[in-house]
Amino acid sequence: MSAELFSRGDAARAALSVFYETFNDLDVYIEDTAEGYDKIFARLLSRALDGKIAIDRVFPLGERGIVIDAARANVGQTSTRVSVYIVDGDLYLLAGEKVALPNNLIVLPRYCIENFLFDKESLLQILDEADAINDIGTLEQALDYEGWIGALSVALRPLFCIFAVSHSLSSGIKTVKNGSRSVCKDAFGNIDQAKVAGLFNQIHTELSALHGVVVVESLLKKVENRVMASECFATKYVSGKDFVLPLLFLRLRSISKSKASHINFKIRLANKCNTDSFSHVASKIKFAMAA
Repeated sequence: MSAELFSRGDAARAALSVFYETFNDLDVYIEDTAEGYDKIFARLLSRALDGKIAIDRVFPLGERGIVIDAARANVGQTSTRVSVYIVDGDLYLLAGEKVALPNNLIVLPRYCIENFLFDKESLLQILDEADAINDIGTLEQALDYEGWIGALSVALRPLFCIFAVSHSLSSGIKTVKNGSRSVCKDAFGNIDQAKVAGLFNQIHTELSALHGVVVVESLLKKVENRVMASECFATKYVSGKDFVLPLLFLRLRSISKSKASHINFKIRLANKCNTDSFSHVASKIKFAMAA
């Protein structure tokens, strides 16, 4: 999206920060405009910063291109007030960025904000609070977090790599938006290997018809080389919003029978989850404040 498409409506959303200068030590702008996401971001940031930098509210602007354009427009401004812009890692983590990004922009080191919300201990706390019968050991066994997230990583790695190839080629083929239902096996949030293989083959075939098998295979190798072996593939590279959390919610509900909404789950997780994985973002904000 070009800078001239940063519209009056976008500018108006950005200008909202003026009304919160008393409560915020800096202005933080994000992509997600859906209900509750500004609260999730603010909670995570505030907790990761140990409350040392006040962030009462963040400001959603819209899609990635709008946030990048807003960041570029802010570069070189003489205002003494610090502004930071945050975008999702998205498929760019695997496919690579297509354009140079401004220095006042932070790219999340995971796919999206949902990818920072869950860890074993916070999930067990939520299960324990929702279950009046079973002890924590029984709940931990039922959750089998390590086994489940490990299986997710193995199963979805080839799929998200081909998604990244499709993204790199700007093919327009439906990928991430296929969502968790396209790979879900059961009410416990497990993965159906046959569905994954079918979706992978479908996209690979479509891409090969458009660009040739040699191009597709070459890009697949490049994508695979970007995968960090030290990181959990599911928590870093798989969409938390469209895949991991929907599958996780199924698993949690199968154990606790909770009827809480997805956004309620997300806010509770934002209040409980370990924020170590968010330290990269917190460090960038501290650096911006000290500059």
